[in-house]
Amino acid sequence: MGWVSPTGFVDPDAKWTTEGFAYDENTVTYAHSTLSADSWSSYLELTVDALSCNKVQFWAEYVADRVNSISIDVYYDDDWHNIYEGAFANKEWVEKPIPAGTKTVSAARVKLYNDYFPLQICQLYEFDFGEFEPTVHEKTLTDGIAIGEALVKTPMKVMSDGIQFSDVVVKEFHKVISDGIAFTDVFEGYKLLAKVLTDGIAIGEALVKSTSKVLTDGIAFTDVVYRSFEKALSDGIKIGEVLRKDMTKVLVDGITFTDIVTRYFEKVFTDGIKIGECLTHWRWLTAIRNLPRPRCPKPSVREQDKIDDGNV
Repeated sequence: MGWVSPTGFVDPDAKWTTEGFAYDENTVTYAHSTLSADSWSSYLELTVDALSCNKVQFWAEYVADRVNSISIDVYYDDDWHNIYEGAFANKEWVEKPIPAGTKTVSAARVKLYNDYFPLQICQLYEFDFGEFEPTVHEKTLTDGIAIGEALVKTPMKVMSDGIQFSDVVVKEFHKVISDGIAFTDVFEGYKLLAKVLTDGIAIGEALVKSTSKVLTDGIAFTDVVYRSFEKALSDGIKIGEVLRKDMTKVLVDGITFTDIVTRYFEKVFTDGIKIGECLTHWRWLTAIRNLPRPRCPKPSVREQDKIDDGNV
């Protein structure tokens, strides 16, 4: 166990003076604040680098009918927790434990009460955090827990690409570790450590085997999918070839049909032209025949004679 002085302070209401004297390791100097009648002072928060802490100590001025009560909170688990409120010894070291046991503490705050009518000045001379130092047995158990947690975290990282672990396994594992903390001698501690290591190795091997099986099943599944895809691709190529041949035949048949139709229409067109020409000639002949014929005057006897004589 060692006592650790605060490393800083917070005066949220700016009501305290010479705050740093509350942790200068000198029981002559002090931080102080003026209190109204029948009231608590503002809090003076004292900060420290996070540490394992199970108690605190302080040195303050106590006056029986005036400044006669102190309230102390410590900060852990993301919240303030009151560990003591009441009377205290005047100007001597007073220790107060943390009821919840050893906690990771990063701050404490103090306020004092004026039980007198006129204004009073409260004085806080010193404040320290009690840093917890584990025994050999406790350190052995802590190391075993750390090793066990490492054995759990490493396989979990290996399996992080798709395998989810049951919370029950982790909770049971932590329960085994918690139960081991109840032993009180080093020998039992070493037995627990050996069991933790054995269980951790067994869990690690099981997780590695599970990983191998998952990977093997994944490779087999991938191979099946690949073969199915390859067969589908091959069938698709064959179907495409058949379709290409059918389309080629349809195209050739279409060209042949088009050629026949073209020739047919050419013949029809030629025959139509010929028919048209015939109709045109026929119409001309009909028109000519329907023309009025001029009547020739009847020749005189003389002219008739000439014609008969061949003189005309």
